[in-house]
Amino acid sequence: MKRILMGLVLMAVALPGLSQTTEKSDGKLGAGDAIRVTVFQQPDLTTEARVTEKGTIPMPLLGEVKVAGMTQTEAAAKIAGDLKNGKYLKNPQVSIAVTTLRSRRSPTSSRRRAASAPAAARRSPLRATASRRRSTC
Repeated sequence: MKRILMGLVLMAVALPGLSQTTEKSDGKLGAGDAIRVTVFQQPDLTTEARVTEKGTIPMPLLGEVKVAGMTQTEAAAKIAGDLKNGKYLKNPQVSIAVTTLRSRRSPTSSRRRAASAPAAARRSPLRATASRRRSTC
């Protein structure tokens, strides 16, 4: 019974983490993102690259391939289609994993900005008024 309960607790803890991973992987690729393109059973075609400012990555046999604005799944399907249409492979299986995410940086948190502000600016109006009264007495 304890094992079942422990298993349920572990699943409850792990499931939110899995959904966050899926959410992030469904984001659009952009300039600066580093990705790993894997072509199943074709180690010569597997590559790691950074998306350029033009939104492209260099791929063996294909040259520059535009991937910016696509999800990982869409980009993998495009590369697979290009390999198939170029008659390089009959049924390519391509996967893409983001290794470094640069295109979607979050803005600096307001806490950091507040900490860098002068102490007088961080005081509430009530405290500022109280300190003025003390200094004038």
